Amino acid sequence: MLAPLTEADIRDLRLVSGDILVCEGGEIGRSSVWKNNLPEAYFLNTLHRLRSKGRYEPLLLVSVLEHMVKTGELSALVGKSSLAHLTKENLLRVQIPLPPPPEQKEVVASLSAADQVISGLERLIAKKKAIKKGLLHQLLTGETRLPGFSAPWRSLRLGEAAQFSKGAGLPKSDIRANGSTSCIHYGELFTHYGAEIETVASRTDKVNPGVRSRTLDVLMPTSDVTPRGLAKASSIHPSGVILGGDILIIRADPQQIYGPFLAHAIRRDANQILQLVRGSTVFHIYAADMKSFLLRVPGVEEQRAICAVLRDSEREIQRLENRLAKARAVKVGMMQELLTGRTRLLAEGGPAEGEEAV
Repeated sequence: MLAPLTEADIRDLRLVSGDILVCEGGEIGRSSVWKNNLPEAYFLNTLHRLRSKGRYEPLLLVSVLEHMVKTGELSALVGKSSLAHLTKENLLRVQIPLPPPPEQKEVVASLSAADQVISGLERLIAKKKAIKKGLLHQLLTGETRLPGFSAPWRSLRLGEAAQFSKGAGLPKSDIRANGSTSCIHYGELFTHYGAEIETVASRTDKVNPGVRSRTLDVLMPTSDVTPRGLAKASSIHPSGVILGGDILIIRADPQQIYGPFLAHAIRRDANQILQLVRGSTVFHIYAADMKSFLLRVPGVEEQRAICAVLRDSEREIQRLENRLAKARAVKVGMMQELLTGRTRLLAEGGPAEGEEAV
């Protein structure tokens, strides 16, 4: 039976502003500075608490630990028991750079500015994704009509307006980085592609026999370990792409259905897909199932216009995500330069004092 905590124990567990909390297990090395967000707070024994003696900026130490996690330096100190953890003894062995106090403040300010750029982009991407989600609902249900369109929508079963076939072969072992022909493995429909496939990532040298795409075919995976995972559909723009086995190919009548509109409609209506799948351990969906898929469609020109709006929204999000990736890479580079002393920020106080243990 554990002994009860004494008043001294409780006082020792109480957090004060500037304390640094470090994960012992789980996301080992992840750290943050406590800023007295609550009138009274205590830390759990699954965390390490570090308290600066006044010589070190807490936010700088958090950045140093973050850098050590990214570079793998901290992993060498992680205990190799059944559950990986960073012991207090090993944490106290960590060697950290100790620049003069004025330079510490400048390093922290530089890294904080990089963090602000990153967090600003993250918030903007979240906002744009929420806007796109709203657009998907409003435009794909007809709640919002685009200017110039007023004709009524109609309901139809997919089997009334599409033909169905399947891909063939193409195990992962046949995919080559420099293969002669573009190809799609069914697993990539889960992980790599969205509602529209404009550029194909994989290639193969296995061209015969092969089932090839036509422009605006809609592709669906036919098996997965979860039924909701089958609510994936991608309309492919390039023709002549080899399509692997376990891919359902839906070739819609272009006078009635625009492929990208169908792909968006399938992805949006996951609940209807759940009613069509079969299986218990591994779930499947077949052409016979998808023939009964019910959707509401406007005229083809309105379908094209709707997809153009959604495409522009997705491209804007992709541009922002590219900027975010670059901003994160810039911060990694800054950390490598500033936290190792390779690049010095001019400040009073002379050269760095070297390194010392936490």
